[in-house]
Amino acid sequence: MGTDGATPSSSAGLVPVRPGGAGAIIQAMHGKGGMGIEIPKPFSQPICLVPDTRIAGTTHIDDIDELAPKLSVGDRLAPGAAEGDVAAEAVKRAQIRRTIEDHLERQLEMWPRHIKVLSLFFIDKVEKYRVYTKDGWERGEYAEVFEQEYADLLEHGWKRRCEEAGVPLIDDPAAVHSGYFSKDGKGRFKDTSGTTDADTSTFELIMREKETLIAFPDGKNHDKDVSFIWSHSALKEGWDNPNIFQICTLVETKDTLTKRQKVGRGLRLPVDQSGERCLDPEANVLTVVANESYDAFARGLQSELDKDGVRFGVIAPESFSKVTVRAASGAESPIGFEKSKQVFESLQKAGLVSKKGEITPELKKAAQDGKVELPAGLEEAKEQVEAIILHKAQKLEIKDKSKEVRVRLDKDVSLSPAFQALWERIRRRTKFQVEVDSDELVARCIEEIQKMPPVRPLEVLSMCADLSVDDAGVTAQGTEQSTVNTKTVRAYDLPDPIAELQDAVDLTRHTLKRILVGCGRYDEFPNDPATFLAQVASRIETAKSAIVSRGIKYVRLPEDEWYTMKDLEPGDIRAYLGQNAWEPEHGKSLYNYVVYDSSTVEKPFAVELDQTKEIEVFAKLPSKFTIDTPLGPYNPDWAYVVNEDGEHRVYFVTETKGGGNNDPHLRPTEQLKVDCAKKHFAALGVDDLIYDVRTTLHSVAVK
Repeated sequence: MGTDGATPSSSAGLVPVRPGGAGAIIQAMHGKGGMGIEIPKPFSQPICLVPDTRIAGTTHIDDIDELAPKLSVGDRLAPGAAEGDVAAEAVKRAQIRRTIEDHLERQLEMWPRHIKVLSLFFIDKVEKYRVYTKDGWERGEYAEVFEQEYADLLEHGWKRRCEEAGVPLIDDPAAVHSGYFSKDGKGRFKDTSGTTDADTSTFELIMREKETLIAFPDGKNHDKDVSFIWSHSALKEGWDNPNIFQICTLVETKDTLTKRQKVGRGLRLPVDQSGERCLDPEANVLTVVANESYDAFARGLQSELDKDGVRFGVIAPESFSKVTVRAASGAESPIGFEKSKQVFESLQKAGLVSKKGEITPELKKAAQDGKVELPAGLEEAKEQVEAIILHKAQKLEIKDKSKEVRVRLDKDVSLSPAFQALWERIRRRTKFQVEVDSDELVARCIEEIQKMPPVRPLEVLSMCADLSVDDAGVTAQGTEQSTVNTKTVRAYDLPDPIAELQDAVDLTRHTLKRILVGCGRYDEFPNDPATFLAQVASRIETAKSAIVSRGIKYVRLPEDEWYTMKDLEPGDIRAYLGQNAWEPEHGKSLYNYVVYDSSTVEKPFAVELDQTKEIEVFAKLPSKFTIDTPLGPYNPDWAYVVNEDGEHRVYFVTETKGGGNNDPHLRPTEQLKVDCAKKHFAALGVDDLIYDVRTTLHSVAVK
């Protein structure tokens, strides 16, 4: 063991200490118990520390420069004591390693999209990244840790994974990271406040090299090898790189950069090698590796946004204006401001909304349970109102990385006889043909448009009130109101109504001209062009849905065009437990986790499927499983097998929608897709396969 003048009392339980300074020694001693340990000089060889043993004499340790200034001959460290903040150092190392891991994982995901992934480290002291000496400079503490962890991760699997995927990977840890800091007169990095001329030059450097940073390595330009960027936390402005997918904060002192500013460095749509923006929400996810808990970071970001005037969980009198209801004639129209205000005031009167419009927990719970009560005559709008409330009640979505799960196919379930029988029935594909009588379509559109409410010129409502100022404050009492005449001639450019409607409803100019001429309502267009076109487009869509659903026909495709088991593979889908993922418990699900869009409809349905004894297997159908319709691909929600009386199976494909007691609420476009799906499954010619739309798996008896 390389000691002089002392023999350990026991040779068992050696704790090896690698050369590398006090950190390794202190970690080995930390919490071990036993007697004090005396560490004299000189140091020249590695040693092992033995628990419950005092080491005296001359001990030899390589590479001890870090420890030498801190300990003198004869110094003693008691059990559990530490020289320096060992815990903080361990956290920083863990943050750096996690950032590298997430970076490599994300690069594997983005490689097929031709997008280079960048990661950004924020620090508050340049010396942590680079230390200057009289002979030049050397790596700082964080840079050394980064290179150690990068090399270790490559050695333990990541190099092989990247090579198998064909992703270019730079082996040299020193080549993949670079610092962007302000410089002094000698060209050395320096700490700054973020507002100096030196900072401006740093911004310019970042912007100049942006195109290079997002380019893949080519073996020629070494700047393209860089994918990990180190920068000063004081740089409040200037960062505008679109491909930042990970941000790691290693700031030790009070951070001058807010959480919102940090997150903003990564909230840029990534671009591929040809400069095209990636619009896929699944790809546009920013990971922040913060030196605080997930909840603390989320609360801090929320607080900053609140202070900046960004309001969450707030509704206003106009929040429900675009909610639509169906009139006795069958025409749909928005409820408008006045009825929206009625909904708002009824919620306030019930104590479910504060004076400032803040949604109470009771209202959010009522919306989740489908129990929001609306004024008389607006019951039909209940689901839409509840959806708006739940959307408004959501706070900024920050996902807990520690609860991230990866969706996998359960091979046992996929190969089970029950699922194989189900799959053989639903994997068949079809194509559709539509026969539409143009005259009938035009006539139906005209009929719908004639049911529209009148489109009047814009009205200005003038209200008079008496103001009272006393020691209780200022109060106002309305006394009268009137409409101000605005029918004077106004000169402005009108849009091309046919071109606007073509974009909205996808009909030919000739057909649209026949509809506008024949409806007898075109003279209302100048009154309020936007409202007129919106209402006409809505009526045309309603008419199209009715006509197309009657004229559509599905034909089965040959077997070589059917879905295969390969189409069931989920790919690289990640979700978050408690936020959009749920783990089944009874071994029936095709996937190890159910990923849901709605916590009030889809998640409860999944729980019912999993807990119902008669259900043998079930699957949340993957997004690639679609049925072609005139409105685009339609992806049903569920497929499952019911064992009835233990004797025979019935096979289901089900769409889940909100509503009550299996009375789902469907809009015209949704109804059209459902009608198409029914014809698709009918064309498959499978007698024991049932397609339906449900709100829950089991209906509740109504007494």
